[in-house]
Amino acid sequence: MQYSLSEPGPSDVTGVGNYVINLMSQDNTKNLFNIYFLDSGAYSKVSGISGYDWIHASQLNWYVKKAAEFKEANGALIPPPAFAVFHIPIIEYDLMTDFVGDKYEGVFDPNVNSGFFTAIKDAGDVKATFVGYRACC
Repeated sequence: MQYSLSEPGPSDVTGVGNYVINLMSQDNTKNLFNIYFLDSGAYSKVSGISGYDWIHASQLNWYVKKAAEFKEANGALIPPPAFAVFHIPIIEYDLMTDFVGDKYEGVFDPNVNSGFFTAIKDAGDVKATFVGYRACC
């Protein structure tokens, strides 16, 4: 689509839309901020696991690698700050608080804890996550 910044992600990573938008300094020499997009799917395709899909191990590894690359490229102690955007909320959304939607619905999260929350805490770059129906800091 014209003016779209979305792109297909690496072929060896689960999902289609796994990519990063880098916001650079005016002279294009410093990465100031990143926005990670992860394709968290829709519904589980794994036999025996019902419900919504989740961020898979290959996506988790891709994110960890990208965060480390950005940290190294900037010569910083931590990577540039970032947001993460994905469709299906991680299970911690349901565990952290009592979210209620506009129609009084709860959080629709997967039955699998992918470890993504721990990964973003360990990397130290993601300051907020944005999902299909909720935002969390």
